[in-house]
Amino acid sequence: EKLARELGVSITTNCDVRRILVEHSEARGVVLADGRVLRADVVIANSDVVTTHRELLSPAVRNERFVRRLEGLEPSCSGFVLMLGVNKRYLQLSHHNIFFSDDYRAEFADLFGRHVPPGNPTIYICATSRSDATQAPEGHENLFVLVNAPYLTARSDWQRDASAYRERVLDVLARYPRAGLEDLREHIICEVMLTPEDFWQKYGANRGSIYGLSSNSRMAPF
Repeated sequence: EKLARELGVSITTNCDVRRILVEHSEARGVVLADGRVLRADVVIANSDVVTTHRELLSPAVRNERFVRRLEGLEPSCSGFVLMLGVNKRYLQLSHHNIFFSDDYRAEFADLFGRHVPPGNPTIYICATSRSDATQAPEGHENLFVLVNAPYLTARSDWQRDASAYRERVLDVLARYPRAGLEDLREHIICEVMLTPEDFWQKYGANRGSIYGLSSNSRMAPF
C-alpha cells in the first residue's frame, strides 16, 4: 500500500462496495456504501465469484440462471485460523511449515463427506518473524496457524465448536514428533481466531470457502 500511494495510486479503505456499476453491459465503476460512485475504465473484483454475482450486481443486470448455477456448485474448503503471539522463540520453525495428517483420506472425508472439522488435520504454520525480526518483539514469535475446515452447512455451529477445536489443534501440534511445540499453549500471550463463519460474515466468502469453488472437474480451473 505504501509503495502504491508513493506511485500516485488512490486507495479507499474502510468502506464497503455496495454494487458494481454496469452500463450498456459493461462494468463502469463501483457504488460505495456511503453513496459515492467511483467510475473506472476497468473493474476488477477479487471477491468470491458467487458473492460477486449474487450481491454486487443489481437485479436489472444479474443473470439469475447463472447465479443459481454457481450456487449449485460445491464450494472449496474453508479454514480455521489461529494468529498467536507467543513469548518464546521456536527456532526450529522455518518461515513456512506444514505438518501433514497421517491419514489424508480421512481428513478429506471429514471435510467433504461428513462436513466436520478434521480430527487429525494437516496444519500449516507461518512464522513471519523468521524472515523479518521486526514482526515480533525480541524473544517473541508471531505464528499464523491454518487448518482446513469444512464449508458452512446447516449443521455448522462454530460458536459452539470453535473453542474445543482450538484445543484440538494445539493438542495435535503438541504431538508432532520433532516439532518442538509441546509447550506452545503455555506461551500464548495474545491471539485472534477466525472460523468459517468469520470468512463468510467479514469477507463475503461463499459459505466460508477460502478457495472459491471446488475444482471437481478438469475444466474447473479455467
